[in-house]
Amino acid sequence: MKGRRTRKRARVIFWKLVDICEEKTETMHVFHVKHFFFDLFMAGTDTTSSTVEGAMAELLRNPEKISRAQDKLHGIVGNG
Repeated sequence: MKGRRTRKRARVIFWKLVDICEEKTETMHVFHVKHFFFDLFMAGTDTTSSTVEGAMAELLRNPEKISRAQDKLHGIVGNG
């Protein structure tokens, strides 16, 4: 349910920005809207990759925590 609301809000924001672009009184262009959404996407991607990279670095520095993490994953996901 939360995903639907988020997608609906994203569509509303997108179309509002398109409306602003089409108004001749504003200085915002479609170019700016595209880059705005690209920046949002890249920020989310960068945050995720940085988090995973940091977690992996910590695990490599602490081998005993690797086995704890593996046990936890096996308990949640299984051996599948």
